[in-house]
Amino acid sequence: MRVRFYVSINDSCEVTAKAFVDGLQKVLCQIGTVEIADNFVDVIHVFGAWNKGLSQVIDKSRQQRIPIVYSPLGGLSPWNFKRYDAKQNVQLRILQKKATLQADLIQTFGPQEQLSINRRLWGKDNFVTIKNPLTTHSISFMEVSNIFYNEYTKLIEKQDLNIKEEIKKTISSCNSQDTAINQLTEHLLYLEYWNHRETLPNAELNRFANSLNTLEYDENMFPDFLKEQNLLTFFRRIEQILMDMGKLTEGFMPITALDDQTTERMRHYIF
Repeated sequence: MRVRFYVSINDSCEVTAKAFVDGLQKVLCQIGTVEIADNFVDVIHVFGAWNKGLSQVIDKSRQQRIPIVYSPLGGLSPWNFKRYDAKQNVQLRILQKKATLQADLIQTFGPQEQLSINRRLWGKDNFVTIKNPLTTHSISFMEVSNIFYNEYTKLIEKQDLNIKEEIKKTISSCNSQDTAINQLTEHLLYLEYWNHRETLPNAELNRFANSLNTLEYDENMFPDFLKEQNLLTFFRRIEQILMDMGKLTEGFMPITALDDQTTERMRHYIF
């Protein structure tokens, strides 16, 4: 599991906030296969509040459909809201509200912060209260890390299930009579989802190549079907990448591979 930590500039220099994030990161990496990384991530954990950069990171992650865990670090408690009620902070409040609503899971240190968020209709039913081990002896960093690990896992599994359900609905509405073409398109849409996240898992590329090599499908119908689904160009780029990897031989497919600037960028997504 690859997790990206993002700490807002406002909070990165605050001693308590930094100690909480550092402590969590240190212990979390001792659990399972967790790795803190900046790319090819399975989930992003954002810390802090009231920062434009934080809002931009959450917004991009939402667009890429990367699961988001958000820890305001007490920044959305009642007394901190009062600091940003002035007219000159209207734009920042709008950004903060949007960021909070976009999170898949919001972690608060106590009920007061959750109540403060809900009073402003900034939250949904997606809260988890985890106390700060720096301010209480009732919980340790190991316990906190285990809770977060379990929450990360649930979000990742839920996201993957939702994506696959969406793809199945798309396939069912395509009305292709060729089962093999439906299977290939399902694989391709899943790769397109990962590509949108700037990640192309080797395992999924290998799986798609194996399907291309083993499934019996109508080679005349396939290009037209991909064109109808606006997938032809993406397929041609994936085809080129699979040829680079030695998974397909040149001339194997009836569709000409495409090696352009976008294909080159996609090569950097392979992981």
